[in-house]
Amino acid sequence: MNDLQDISNLQSLALTKVNHDFKTVYEDISWNASQKETVAPPHTETANDQENGQTSTEAKLMVISDDSINAEVMRDYLMAFGYRNIILTDEVSGAFDIIFQEEPDAILYDNTILTASDFGVLEQIRNNSKTRLIPLLILTNEADQSVKLKVLELGVVEVIIKPASANELALRLRNILSIKTYHDLIANFDGVTKLPNRETFATDVDRSLKYAQRYKTIGAVLQIGLTHFQKINDAYGISIGNQVLKTVAFRIKEALRQTDVISRIHDLGIETTTSRSSNDEFSLLLPTIAKTNDAAIVSLRLHENITEPYLINGQELYLDCNIGIAIFPDDGDNKDVMLHSASAALNQAKESSQANYIFFSKELNTLSTYRITMENNLRKALELNQFEMYYQPKISLATKNIVGAEALIRWRHPTLGFISPEEFIPIAEESGNILALGRWVISAVTQQIGDWQSDSLTVPRIALNVSGHQLKHFDLLSEVESALNKNNISANQITIEITETSVLDNTQEVVSALNALKA
Repeated sequence: MNDLQDISNLQSLALTKVNHDFKTVYEDISWNASQKETVAPPHTETANDQENGQTSTEAKLMVISDDSINAEVMRDYLMAFGYRNIILTDEVSGAFDIIFQEEPDAILYDNTILTASDFGVLEQIRNNSKTRLIPLLILTNEADQSVKLKVLELGVVEVIIKPASANELALRLRNILSIKTYHDLIANFDGVTKLPNRETFATDVDRSLKYAQRYKTIGAVLQIGLTHFQKINDAYGISIGNQVLKTVAFRIKEALRQTDVISRIHDLGIETTTSRSSNDEFSLLLPTIAKTNDAAIVSLRLHENITEPYLINGQELYLDCNIGIAIFPDDGDNKDVMLHSASAALNQAKESSQANYIFFSKELNTLSTYRITMENNLRKALELNQFEMYYQPKISLATKNIVGAEALIRWRHPTLGFISPEEFIPIAEESGNILALGRWVISAVTQQIGDWQSDSLTVPRIALNVSGHQLKHFDLLSEVESALNKNNISANQITIEITETSVLDNTQEVVSALNALKA
C-alpha cells in the first residue's frame, strides 16, 4: 500500500474489527502516513509487483493467535509490509499439525497471556526435527522475566512485549528471516561451489518426477564424475582443488547456456538444477526433455567444456570426466532409484574406455544389484572362511625344477561354487573389503609356509599379489613383519608383487612401501 488512501483504509478496517482490549494491545502497531522511513522485508519481486509499485516476499509466514480477529488484523499488517504467503490459525491446540504440514519460514505467535497450552505447542515445535529450526517470534503482554526466559529456552528467537511499533515488528521479522536464509544456505548448498547439495538436489528430482508423472513428460538425471581430481588435490593442495571445482561448476552452467535443449526447458518455465554430490562428482537434473537423445547432446557439451585446460595460478591443469545418464520415468519412479540409476551408469562409464557417457539400462541395473549382493557376500565370506589359497608352481625351463610359486586366492561359495578373482577382486577394491581380504591372504600364506617348514618340506619362494589399496590405506610393512614373526619364517621366503595400475595410481606410496620392505 503506497498512498495515503490505502493506509487510511487499512487503519479503518483494523479499527472496525477490534474490541477495546485488542485496540489497547495494537494501538501502537499502525501505519503513520507522515512516517518517511519504511522497512522492507527480504523479497523477490515479480513483474506484477513491479508494475504496481509494490514489493512482495516469497517467505511463508504463519500467524497463531487465540483470537481470530487478532489473527486477521496481523495478516493485514503483514501484507502491508509486502508479505503475501500467510497462514492463519486461532486453534492453538491444532497449531503444531499445521506447522508440521506447511513448514513455514517463520512463525508469529500472538497471545496476550501465555498458558500451559502455548508452552505445550512450543515444546512440540522444539522437539520435532522437522520444525525445530523454524524461527519463532512471540507477541505477548506477558512482561514477566521468568516467562520470557522460559519461552527463549524453548527455542523462541524473539519476544516482543505489546504494544510494539510497526517498524520494530518489521525489523525483527526481517532479521529472523535473513538469519534463516543464511542457515538454509549453509544447510542446503555446497560450501565450495555454492551449488545445491545432494539432499536439495534429491528434492528437486522428486518434484520433477511428480511433474513428469502428471504431464506424461520425460526428464533426465546426469551424474558427472571427474577423473583423477584427487591427484590435483594431492599435488597442489585443497585450495587449488577448490578453485578447480568452482571452475567446473561454472563450466557446467556455461555448457547448459550453450545448449538448445536447455533453452527449450527454460521456455516451459522449469529450471535445471546442478549439484555437487560428492568430492569429485556433480549431478545435473534436466526436468523435462523432448527426447532421450537430448541428454546425450547435453553430455557431449558438458564433456567438451569440462575437459578444456584449467589455468590456475599460472599452472595449466587437465581433467577428464565420465557421465552416467538415467531417464525418468523409465529408469526410476522415485528419487532414490533415479539417483542410484545415474550412479550405476556413471560407474559403467568409468569402466568403459570407449564412451564418455553411458545411458542406464536394465542390464546395468541387474549388474548393479549383483554387485551389491556380491559385496554383502564378500563380507560374510571372510567370517565363514570361504576363501582358499592355491599355489601355482614356477618351473625353471633349464632345470625343470620348481623354483617358486604364486599364491592365488579362490572363493568357494556354498551356492555359487568357485568365483574367479577377476570377478570378486574389483568389487572388493570398490567396496573397501580388499583391505581385510589382503590381511587374510598375508596371514594364510605365511601360515602355510610355516606349516610346510614344520613338516620338514623345502619351501620355494612364494609370490604374493598386493593391491594398490593396501599400499595406500594400511601399513603393509608392519602387516608383513607381524605375519613373518608369528609363523617364524624369513622375509626372503616371500615376494611381494604389485600391479602396474598400483604403481601408476599410487607412485609415492609404492616407492615408500617397497623401500621399507627391501630394508
